[in-house]
Amino acid sequence: MIVLWVVLVLTVIVVAATVFRLVHDDRDSSHGLMVVGSAVMIWLLAFTCSAVLWPDSDAATIVFLVPAMAILLLLVTSALALVTNTPIVVRREGLRVATLVPAAIGGAIIVTLAIMIGWLFTWDHRILLMALLPLAMIPGALMIIELLAYTLYALVYGGTHREVDATDVIVVLGAGLSGGKPTPLVARRLDRAVEVYHHVQAAQGAPPRVVVSGGKGSDEVVSEAAAMAAYLAEHSDVPSTHVILEDTSTTTQENLTNTLAVLAAQNVVWERMVVVTSNFHVLRSASLTQRLGIRSVTVLGAPTAWYYLPSGFLREFAAGVVHYRKQNLAVGPRSRPCGC
Repeated sequence: MIVLWVVLVLTVIVVAATVFRLVHDDRDSSHGLMVVGSAVMIWLLAFTCSAVLWPDSDAATIVFLVPAMAILLLLVTSALALVTNTPIVVRREGLRVATLVPAAIGGAIIVTLAIMIGWLFTWDHRILLMALLPLAMIPGALMIIELLAYTLYALVYGGTHREVDATDVIVVLGAGLSGGKPTPLVARRLDRAVEVYHHVQAAQGAPPRVVVSGGKGSDEVVSEAAAMAAYLAEHSDVPSTHVILEDTSTTTQENLTNTLAVLAAQNVVWERMVVVTSNFHVLRSASLTQRLGIRSVTVLGAPTAWYYLPSGFLREFAAGVVHYRKQNLAVGPRSRPCGC
């Protein structure tokens, strides 16, 4: 019974800490780990209750095995989906490192699960092997936990921030050009920004300013901001006088910091801001606004082609892993934002 009370107290502490962090500011991408941790503690509490209160029944076994098998099935399904999704992304987006990320992550998940299963069936083998297999499994297991936590929280966060009725500034983040014109990814962001522009104008009676943010890459003939402004002029009725260009940034962090500088330089007074990006990029962008101390901001996601979503979410996760590579080597990956 003492064990049950200990687990109960720990569960209450973890769940309370998670709720507090979410209520205080839900933009931190590491909240995903807290949510997963809370779910694990609730699972452990249910298992402990079953084992202590009904020791002669199969309740504890069922409580343990059903979620465990569901998680294993989810991992296997996700890994296979990532591997099979890669040829589709490569065919439509071209062969490059970014489009191969899903297959790499899916392969890593499969290898980790294979090592885990091998370890479970080596009880009669040498002690050295028994010690080495868990060590080899730890990095992959940590990566899987982080990936699931980040992706699930990103989906939940993006799905709960859909509309705003009032804002002073709408910032559209760039994401590359194709022949001097916005890619379909960026075009969807601009279309979403136009929807927000008209909705806010109707709701508050005054139109917001629209900032198109993106510099000129080494392989681009014009800046992303210029191409985005041209797209708005051609495909929307947003007046050019309401559009502001931020054309020096090369990363998401610079998109935001340079936008703040441009607004200040043009004496634009604002209190509320909406940032429009792709749905897979919402959480990392929101985390950056938190790190930069930008308050009263809402990050909205534009729809993304279904085949690109796995690659998109994985790239966002990988960006955080790369940015915190030293911490990852020490204690495992952290789903934190970076300025990529």
